[in-house]
Amino acid sequence: MPTSAAKLPMARTIARAYGSLVENPGLFARAGWAWMAVAYTAQLASAVFAVRYAGTTAHLLALTAFAVQWHRGIMLGERPRGLIHLRVGREEARYFLLGLLLTVAILGPPYLLWRQAVAALPHASGLTAALIMVGILAVVAAILIAVTRLTLVYPATAIGAFAFGFERSWRLTHGNTWRILGGAVLAILPWTAISMTLDTLFKDMAAAPGALTATALLLAAEIAISFAEIAVCAAFLSYAYEFIVGGKEAEVRLDAQA
Repeated sequence: MPTSAAKLPMARTIARAYGSLVENPGLFARAGWAWMAVAYTAQLASAVFAVRYAGTTAHLLALTAFAVQWHRGIMLGERPRGLIHLRVGREEARYFLLGLLLTVAILGPPYLLWRQAVAALPHASGLTAALIMVGILAVVAAILIAVTRLTLVYPATAIGAFAFGFERSWRLTHGNTWRILGGAVLAILPWTAISMTLDTLFKDMAAAPGALTATALLLAAEIAISFAEIAVCAAFLSYAYEFIVGGKEAEVRLDAQA
């Protein structure tokens, strides 16, 4: 039976995560501007030339590389060298694959269940249909809670601690699941609200014929928001990792170097 870890101070940790943006504007600019330019160019080109998924894929890759640098800046004090920082190495590749794997784990089973439900719902009674929907939501919640226990692999991967795997994250996060999940929600929710508000206010203007300037400005704002959001999320997980792993961090790094 796992021993309960010290309780993560969620409010203080999320406050530190938001504070990392205020305290590190230079890191945000130097680590992010080139990747923002990549994401912006790819998204704009994808919209103009109607190339499906290309812009989104480039945006996700840019966010991944930036997240790794933000983790490393927070945890190792590392700062990008040079004016243009477009580093892609083992950490970024593994980080991206981890994100892909956990995304499939979260969305895959509910999607398959939903496909089955769509076929069954037209022939189901009201009560049965309600039970099917509740069941799908319960599966989503259970998977989300389980995946939360694995999220310490993100900061570990970013600093090169590849020996820190899913099993160790699962074991060490025992007793802190809801705190990590709550902190992640608080890291994401405000930025999502800002993005949705901007989209609601300016979407019609950007969609008007010939409104390329409005479209470009809205896209630039949304990309900047996405980078700020990922910075807060990465900082929160970095601080959670440092708190939960604690004195064992040195051991993890030595394992990574072995």
